[in-house]
Formats: sequence, C-alpha cells, structure tokens
Amino acid sequence: MIGRLSVGATGLLLLTLLAFATPAEASTGLIHTAKAGETYAALADRYYGRRYLERHLRQLNRHREPLPRGTPVMIPTLQRVRVKSTTSVRDFAAEHLQDPERDAYLKALNRLTTDELDAGDSVLVGQSLRHVVRRGETLTSIARTYYRDVSARRLKLLRLYNKMSSARLRPKAVLRIPLDAPMFLVNRVKARATAPAPRPPPAPTKSKAKAQTKTEANAKTPTRRRPTTPARPRVTSRTKAAERRNPRPDKASRRPSPTEVIGTLERAERRLAEGAYPEALATASRGLSRYPKARTSVRVELLRVKAVALVALGRSSDAKRAFERLVALEPKYRLDLYTTSPKVLEVFQSIDTPRD
Repeated sequence: MIGRLSVGATGLLLLTLLAFATPAEASTGLIHTAKAGETYAALADRYYGRRYLERHLRQLNRHREPLPRGTPVMIPTLQRVRVKSTTSVRDFAAEHLQDPERDAYLKALNRLTTDELDAGDSVLVGQSLRHVVRRGETLTSIARTYYRDVSARRLKLLRLYNKMSSARLRPKAVLRIPLDAPMFLVNRVKARATAPAPRPPPAPTKSKAKAQTKTEANAKTPTRRRPTTPARPRVTSRTKAAERRNPRPDKASRRPSPTEVIGTLERAERRLAEGAYPEALATASRGLSRYPKARTSVRVELLRVKAVALVALGRSSDAKRAFERLVALEPKYRLDLYTTSPKVLEVFQSIDTPRD
C-alpha cells in the first residue's frame, strides 16, 4: 500500500500510522481502514446501526466510493473527557470546543447545574460537521436530516452550539452540527464494531441431507389424518372478572420500539434510493399502518417516502393525499429544493401549506 501512494514523507508516515490502527481510538473518534469496495452506508450500519448516518461519514471524510483498499476513514464518536483540575465550564469549552461561549451548550448537554468543574468530573465532547444553510431550510428540517430527531431538546442544543438567539436561519449561513446523539457514544460504537458477525448455518452432512429429502417427500404426500380441534380454555366467572380488571393489551395500540420503527424507515428509504418504487411504497405503507403511534417525525418521513414513490409511479393524486397527511402532522414541513425532483415539488406545492 505504501508504494502506491504518491505523497510526501510526512503524509506517508501519517497515513501509515492511520492504516495500522483498525480501529484505533483517536482523540475525536476511531480510525477504520477500508477494505476494497466498502461504502459509507456499510460502515454506518456496522458502527452505528443506522445507515442514514452515511451522510455524516461522507461529509467528514470526503473519499470517493466505493472506498479504495487501505483508505483511512474517521468514525466520529462522542467521548467523555475527564477533567484534570478544577476549572470553569467556560474554560473547558474554550479548550475542547474552541469557543468559550459554548459553555451553555456543554451545560445543557451534560445537564450541569454549576459553572465550575471539579477534578475527576467527566464531560461529553464530540465532533461537529459544517452545514451551509440553503433557501427554504429551517432548524427543524436540519435536525431531521442529521438526527431524525426534532424534539425541543435537540433544537435547543443546536441553537446553543451555534450561539443563536432565535431559530431563524439566513440562506448561506454556516452552522456547526454537533455529533452528540447517543448512537455516537464511543462505548456503543466500539461494542458494535467488535461484535462477531453472525455465522452462516453449517452445510448439512449426507445423512442429514437424506433425512431432509425424505422429510420433504413425506411433506409433499401427506397422509390423511382426522383434523383435531384445539381444546378451548374453560371460561368461568372468575376469569371473566380478571379480564375486566386486566384487559389484554391490543398489539396495534402498543408503542413500538424506536429500533423497529427506524429500521422500517431506513428500508423504505433504501428502496427509494435504489429506484425500487413499488417496494418503497409497500414498505412505507406497511410502516404507517403497523406503527400508528410512532413518533411524529418518523411518520412524517414515512409519508414523504410514500408520496415520492407514488409520484414516481405516476399516481400524483394519491401522492397529493399523502403530502396532505404529512402537512397535517407537521404544518411547517418543507422539502429540500436542491435534492427533490421537480415533479415531486410540483405535487407538494399544489397542496395548501401554511406559510411561516
């Protein structure tokens, strides 16, 4: 690998050191040495369990894809920095965030109640990405893009990190996006990276293969058997009273776990990016019907995927109804004018949306 890189002696030494740390802990994250053909989406899934974070890795590293073999890739993490001696939050922010005025952000992120840090305290510190505001973007849409989270706490942390007095944004303004969400915690990232990959099932031996073939043959020609009806449980007045006191929870009424909901959304977006519009539509529709009590931000993104897939399939009227449901959930929602196709924008702009 060293012979193929035409760089100076200093740069060559640095790349060599990075390449042999796989993954090695760095001051701002982990270093991954890419294998031939790897992509940012695969790395995001391996280290974070969320493929949409490929955007963050691509923006931070800026290597072409698929990644050439031996390419050092920075995997940003959120780490705890231990305070060596008593200091103020303001001085700590000046040292680790390059700005003393980000002390309010550190206090909000770490839920600190004082302006002083004692020796031995640990403070969460992470990297940040550069984002240039485009026309039509809002703080909410930016938080949705980078975090899939538009909660009040997330918007507050974004404002504090960028020292914003209000949530209003000007086009071409530069924002810093702190990577401080729980999925960036270094212990979680390292645990996922070192987890063993699932082993494929062993190939059956000849004897097992014969037995399996015999079983399949018997399954194709089943013998006639008298159908048996399952025994019904005995219902008494006591069981009826117990069911009235503790009714069985409805499966559709339970709040789903964030993992399964985000997984459905990522599958729908992946099908949409691949151009498999019927599959994207089916996945998004299934997620909307299966998880009616999911977070509003997730349902909004599922409706967006559904509407875009419907436009691609030539069903503009159905797409318009999906966009109307989306705007009913989030009235101030706006599409990205730079990455959205004109056909989708035309359908979205044909509905009555409230103005800011």
